[in-house]
Amino acid sequence: MLNCALLKWLDIHWEMDLLAVTSQKTAWYGKPTRVIPLFQELRGFLDDAFAMASEGETWVVPMLGGNPDKNLGTTFRKLVKRAGVEPWPKPFQNCRSSRQTELEQTFPTYVVCSWLGNSPTVAHKHYLTVTDEHFESASKIGDSLGMQPPVSSRTEAQKKTHTFQHVRENASFSEVVGMLENARVAAEGLEPPTRGL
Repeated sequence: MLNCALLKWLDIHWEMDLLAVTSQKTAWYGKPTRVIPLFQELRGFLDDAFAMASEGETWVVPMLGGNPDKNLGTTFRKLVKRAGVEPWPKPFQNCRSSRQTELEQTFPTYVVCSWLGNSPTVAHKHYLTVTDEHFESASKIGDSLGMQPPVSSRTEAQKKTHTFQHVRENASFSEVVGMLENARVAAEGLEPPTRGL
């Protein structure tokens, strides 16, 4: 979501719950920074890091010292293993993907893309994912969306009654319309008749 190598303590606006993100990638397009919310789940970690920071420290992650070219992948994988979790492929892209997906459950795409610094096209192509929670929620949806209750099992015998009308050859349009107006739909509905009728 952000390049933590470039994150300075001055970029965090604690009183407004905002964070200024420096982006070399978008600087080429005249947007060197973007402002994002200081998300509550991130704030706790930043509070702890600030309390441990040396007096006068500029960088939030001093080991990176403002160098965005330093590779955190190896260190990240070691930390993941130390936590007892099996490392997964493309960890940073997957973290970005899961965050984009989480935020889009609450905020519109254009807002989330503004915060994360990507476009809706990139988000849909690379980051948005269908989760197990989506399937669980969908399986519980019913009358809340105005849907009909489930139909009875198709294995149950359904009583069908049919009354066939004879339409004479060369019947006029008004005769056919008259027959249709007086016809009744069978109890089973407008389904096509089954074989053997």
